[in-house]
Amino acid sequence: MQIASICQITGFKRRRPLVVNPYQDRKLNNNEFYRKFDHSIDESELVWHRDHCNRKVTVIEGTGWYIQHDNQLPESLTVDGVYYITKNQYHRVIKSVNASTLILKIQEL
Repeated sequence: MQIASICQITGFKRRRPLVVNPYQDRKLNNNEFYRKFDHSIDESELVWHRDHCNRKVTVIEGTGWYIQHDNQLPESLTVDGVYYITKNQYHRVIKSVNASTLILKIQEL
């Protein structure tokens, strides 16, 4: 059942859109965590966004994925590859047709 239908039936008003992250996180410590993108994720969920801090991203496993920074061409993510994301810089993850599940280790700097 759609949220709008539930709101009509119950009389509740929706104050803000529901946000569901297209990934799962597993915290390692205060500034490190694993992030998993399932191979079956819908590409429309992988949107341009900005992070609140600088990050170092290491690919643990996964093939068929790309990272694209603002005003740059997509760059293939490779296992053991290290990528840096600058605070407040727009970027996105792109999934190819035959992508496997992607697991990243992310360190907030």
